[in-house]
Amino acid sequence: MPENDNIERKKGEKPSDIEKSQKIGLWLIGSGSIVGVTALTAIALGFRGVEQIPQWVSFLTDNMLTLLLLVVVVVQAYIYCRQWEVMKTQERVLEKQASTFESQVTAMQGQLTAMQDGLAQNERTVAAAEQSVEIARQSFYVS
Repeated sequence: MPENDNIERKKGEKPSDIEKSQKIGLWLIGSGSIVGVTALTAIALGFRGVEQIPQWVSFLTDNMLTLLLLVVVVVQAYIYCRQWEVMKTQERVLEKQASTFESQVTAMQGQLTAMQDGLAQNERTVAAAEQSVEIARQSFYVS
């Protein structure tokens, strides 16, 4: 979903150097972690049948979980930073929508006032028409 990475970016606009370096860094961390874990696993499996395991192999395999946790924290921090950027963009969009909504409310209040004025005028017209009908009835009976 690279086209959705940055809402602010215009269609067809290329990503900035910072965005490119962030993606490259993330890929390097991820691929380096996978290669490292695979290599450590292969080394550990290579010494599986040996009774006396070298100390460096034992050290690396014991600390593999710590390394994986570090990678997870770094990737999660990257994801949170990207989410923060998206949330800031959404905040700006919501502020624009709120100001648009306020102007719509003002326009609708003006329409409501005009409709209430029209209603009052129509009520006066109906009252005048009823009086005219009553006068017409009275003049019809008088004649």
